[in-house]
Amino acid sequence: IIIRISEFLYNFWEIIFKHSVSENRFILGFISCCLWIVSITYVLVWCCNIFSDKLNISPIITGLLILAPTTSLPDMMASIMLANKGEGSSAISNAIGSNIFDISIGYGLPKLLYTIIYGIQFIKVNNSGIRSLITLIISIIITIFIFNFNKWKLDRKIGIILFIVYLIYLIVEIYYLKK
Repeated sequence: IIIRISEFLYNFWEIIFKHSVSENRFILGFISCCLWIVSITYVLVWCCNIFSDKLNISPIITGLLILAPTTSLPDMMASIMLANKGEGSSAISNAIGSNIFDISIGYGLPKLLYTIIYGIQFIKVNNSGIRSLITLIISIIITIFIFNFNKWKLDRKIGIILFIVYLIYLIVEIYYLKK
C-alpha cells in the first residue's frame, strides 16, 4: 500500500508540475513557480507548527532547524550551480541577496499591507526579534570579513568556517530562546 501511495503521489506531482511549468510560456511558468514555492512553503510552515505543538517545543526552534534550511534549499542549489560554473560572485550575491529579500519583502510587505488595511501605524515587535537581527547582522559581518581575509576566494576552508559560523548562530539563538 505504501509503495502504491508513493507512486500515486509521484505521478500526481509530476503531472501537476509538468503542466504548470512550461518553457514555451515562460511568464506563466515563472508565475506558477512562484505560486508553487508559496504554496509548498505555507504547507511546510503549517506542518512545522503542528510538529512543534505535538512535541511541545517552541516554533522558533523548528523555524531555525527545519524551516530556514528547507526553504533555503532552492537558493543553495542555485548558488552551488553558479559556484560550479566559476561564478562565485554571483553565488555569494544570490545567497546574501535572497536573505535580504526574505527579511525586507517577506517580513516587511505583510506588515506594510497590515498597516494599510487596518490603519495601524505601529506594530509592536518583541525585543527578541531585535536580538536575533543583531545576531544575524554580526554573522553577516563575520562572513564578509572571512571572505575579505581569504581574498574573496571560495575554498574548503571557507566552507568549514562558514558552517561553523552558522552553528554558532544557531547555538546563540537557541541559548537566548531558553532564557
